[in-house]
Amino acid sequence: MRAESYDIAVVGLGLIGSGALRHLSGSGVSVVGVGPGEPANFATHRGPFASHYDSGRITRHLDPVREWAVLAARAIADYPTLEAESGIGFHRPVGVVLAELAPARLSAIETVAAQLGIDLSVSNAGANPFPRWHSPKGQPC
Repeated sequence: MRAESYDIAVVGLGLIGSGALRHLSGSGVSVVGVGPGEPANFATHRGPFASHYDSGRITRHLDPVREWAVLAARAIADYPTLEAESGIGFHRPVGVVLAELAPARLSAIETVAAQLGIDLSVSNAGANPFPRWHSPKGQPC
């Protein structure tokens, strides 16, 4: 049996590994990914799941850490290319509703959103814009 030779091995095929593998594969180097693939059938899969088995990988701009928000924005900006290359339409920007109970984390998200020019609307616990939503007793929604 002859062993294959690669310039780079990407270990782990989750969120970061799969992205690294995709970019490296188009750079002219020979690359191999090492790790479990996505399940052939999600409904009958009995093993562990990796990072995200769906098209929702880094699909939000809001984050309390600026670097993660920037990386997310770059990934989302690349979605049209991924859709064109794969022939799979997977992204439909629809917005997000975030419930955050930690004031410091919410403040950090607001700061990063302002720095990056992300449109953000914040409602306080007393002004729940979604009255049909409920949270654990005593917790704001």
